[in-house]
Formats: sequence, structure tokens, C-alpha cells
Amino acid sequence: MSEILITSKEITETNKRLEASAGKVTASVWVSSLGVWVCNTSNASHRAWRGLGRRFNSLFEAREAYRSKAMRGIIEEAIRVFSVVGGEA
Repeated sequence: MSEILITSKEITETNKRLEASAGKVTASVWVSSLGVWVCNTSNASHRAWRGLGRRFNSLFEAREAYRSKAMRGIIEEAIRVFSVVGGEA
């Protein structure tokens, strides 16, 4: 797996956001009290439709939903950066 490069990070009182890339994959991870959203911004569907991505209840649930080592690595980085213990942030 390639190295994870964090391109931007924002942590506020209400939410947390991380944008990162691993190789050719670029993704955004948003965490709020409403849930976790993961958007693969290098995906052709995202480029065409500009969707919000996929919603999950926790970062751990999001990590398990992806088979791609790059996407799993980006979500692992979000877990590490946000110091998440139980998956929730």
C-alpha cells in the first residue's frame, strides 16, 4: 500500500473532516454527531454526480465496508488522527 498523504484536516466542536490520498485514490472523511460520511473523490461516479458519498454509523464500520487497501488506509488514518477509540468521534 502506498503512503497516506493528508491534504487537509479540520476539527471543530461539531464535526471533523479529513481529506487524504493514497496512490491514485483521494477521499474525504467527515465525522459528526449524525454519522460518518466517506467520499471517494477520485471515483468516476463522484466526478459525474458530485454525491455526498456513503454514510456509516462509525469509522470502524466504514473501514470494514471497503475492500480497497487505499480506502481502508485513508479511513485508518482518520481513526488515528481523530484519536477514535470506539469508532465514533
